[in-house]
Amino acid sequence: MKLTVAGLGLLLMGVFAFQSVVAQDTFEFDDLTSGQTRVFTNSLGTAWESGGMIVFEGQLESTLNITSAYDSATGSNLASLKLLLQVKLFDVLPDAEDVGTVQGALAALRDAPESSTGKYYVWGITNSAPVGWVPLLHTNGTTFAVTENSTNYVTFVFAYPTDESPVTYRAFIGSVLGEDPQPTQSVVSPTDETDGINSVTLAGSGSLQEVYSVSGSPTPLSTGMGLSAYASGNKIVVEISTVNENGTGEIKILALINGIWVQVASVTPNGEGSNTYTAEATGLTVGQSYQFKVLDEEGNTFSSPGPVEVKAIRMTAVEMTLDTMTVQFNTEVGLMYQVWVAGLLADAPDTWQAQAVSYQTAQGWSAYVSTPFTAGTTQTRVRIPLNKARAFFKIIKVD
Repeated sequence: MKLTVAGLGLLLMGVFAFQSVVAQDTFEFDDLTSGQTRVFTNSLGTAWESGGMIVFEGQLESTLNITSAYDSATGSNLASLKLLLQVKLFDVLPDAEDVGTVQGALAALRDAPESSTGKYYVWGITNSAPVGWVPLLHTNGTTFAVTENSTNYVTFVFAYPTDESPVTYRAFIGSVLGEDPQPTQSVVSPTDETDGINSVTLAGSGSLQEVYSVSGSPTPLSTGMGLSAYASGNKIVVEISTVNENGTGEIKILALINGIWVQVASVTPNGEGSNTYTAEATGLTVGQSYQFKVLDEEGNTFSSPGPVEVKAIRMTAVEMTLDTMTVQFNTEVGLMYQVWVAGLLADAPDTWQAQAVSYQTAQGWSAYVSTPFTAGTTQTRVRIPLNKARAFFKIIKVD
């Protein structure tokens, strides 16, 4: 039993025009959901590694061993596999002998010669046709259109019924912008495998960069995700907000650093509703901007639509009197801040002390407090008493 992805690849448009071909036989690839190492074998044509991805023209095969798990919402045992693909359109669908006996397959057929648009086809059985390529349909019955070089997450979800019903599978197709994936109609699989996906074949030409697999429900942890990153004291914090959360596994936060996706933080979710989490991040630099991805425990990905800046707290004005220093700095409405002081900048973090300050509000200056205060505008002014013994201060965002 194999799962074939025909004529699909991912990311890096025009990669074939700039790379010299160095054929390899095997490649090791990390499954970003399970953490397992997947070994891909070049069985036909050429394949080589470039910038953390596998570029291939021919066929790659890999053993996966993705077991199924029961999902009470569907009454079926489920297993799923997700790939990030840059679509390459076929002029003619692959022949049956090129596909072989597979659990499921996907290909994109060009609408007309030299056309940049096409339709998705899947390998399976319909009521009116034997095993072969059949149109992939939206849930409303219309064909699933695709554009040349479009970049999509494609998730195959296989259902293994507890009764004698046939094995079926659906595809969930979504963009890299974190939009909700669009589900397709079910297709009957031509195999009778009962306990998960045990191998995968990629046929055609393209490049493979990310693989995710999961057993059980394919439902995303959250139907939405918000993200921000900022400096807080001597550390950098990443904050994420979930919507309609329904999972309990680890949430992973990755950033694109020097062209490579690196995990910079992780959090353990509460599992219900909408929540906000903060985690200390590693590998990020204040003032720099990064593309971020948030992976839930099912392998679903929420991507930032553009670079996110790691914000610092910057002073925009300073006024001095004999007794106080008034500082104006940028803030985010609704978030909390605190002023800390020390004798030297190099003092150990645990020797810094919270300083009582007065902050400006719409009603005037507040009483002096050392506890965190909430910003009501995007620019906040605070009065800090001058202290020769503790002349150095820092403003932090409170988690």
